[in-house]
Amino acid sequence: MPEPGALAITEQPVPVPARLSERFSLVAEVQKLYARIAKLQGSLESEREQAEESRRQELADLLEVADAFDRLLAATEPLHGGEEACDRLVEDIRSARRLFQQKLTRRGVQRIPAIGRAADPALMDVVRTVDNKEVPDKTVVEEVTTGYRLKGETLRRAKVITARHR
Repeated sequence: MPEPGALAITEQPVPVPARLSERFSLVAEVQKLYARIAKLQGSLESEREQAEESRRQELADLLEVADAFDRLLAATEPLHGGEEACDRLVEDIRSARRLFQQKLTRRGVQRIPAIGRAADPALMDVVRTVDNKEVPDKTVVEEVTTGYRLKGETLRRAKVITARHR
């Protein structure tokens, strides 16, 4: 019970003007939309990452085709300089390999230069060493499998043979 002379406070709802109520409702809707946009952006980024990984894998698979061309060229090299049909075959294979490399390059795939350079453990796996004092120690003298990069990242490491000094 209130003291005599004191004002009595009663709980009554305060009427909210209709315009203010509409604004609160609009603010809540905008907040929901922002939350939905953030969720969609996260989903889109995840899908982009999955697509990029899928693309990387497809390009890595195509590198096996490049390897097959390289082996074929190496196998037909002794035929070069022989009969005209053999020369034409070797040139056709070279042309096909160049075309294939151009297509890879257009998609951002680049060869990792190795021969004549110091072996780089970040880009190359040394599969064998050979005695060779004509070049500095640990210099790549032969490329077993070419290494490739995609957008600055290693797509496949090179497999190399390096010189060793005894």
